[in-house]
Amino acid sequence: MIAHGRTLADFVFAQMMQHYSETALGEEDYEVRVTHGFTKLRPQPFSVPTGQPVQNFKQPVRPLSDTRRHIFGGFKKCCYPLQKFDSDPERRFAVIADDDADVERWMKPGKAQFQIEYKSGEAYEPDFVVETKDRLLICEIKDEKQLTDPIVQAKASAAMKWCRAASGHAAANGGKRWGYVLIPDDQILANASVAGVTIRFSRT
Repeated sequence: MIAHGRTLADFVFAQMMQHYSETALGEEDYEVRVTHGFTKLRPQPFSVPTGQPVQNFKQPVRPLSDTRRHIFGGFKKCCYPLQKFDSDPERRFAVIADDDADVERWMKPGKAQFQIEYKSGEAYEPDFVVETKDRLLICEIKDEKQLTDPIVQAKASAAMKWCRAASGHAAANGGKRWGYVLIPDDQILANASVAGVTIRFSRT
């Protein structure tokens, strides 16, 4: 259920981005629309083997390749009490965000809860949304070898334009500005901070 009783609109403006061309390239092809619809955080359905315990998210599972098969809990700042991670780097980022004094809350959006359309009929669903004391961040964790992939770049371009539109809306309404951070998975280190990775890997 909802960990903090908040609506998604408290966390993510309900801007919608639509793209009317079949190509994933060409940022100017996007049309940005701002709406005022609010969407509540819905419970996330998880499939897990019977009897499998909830894992402490601060501890890796073995083998690491089994990370996506487990459910994790123990968060202080996550909008959900339980989460699944696609990889151990995602889990490590959650540890960093949850322990960061500058972070107020974070989440991995549920299926179809936060989508940015980057190609006609194709939606990008970010790995994380993080709220700090002065910013809102879309954070994507990617294998370093995938950073130059055309689809990864197309999603990044769509997210950057979304963030610019959301920041403009926020500026006019007293909200926090948005940013997009594309983080190589081998740079999510134990001594990292959200501010540190944002400085290094923020995209504009």
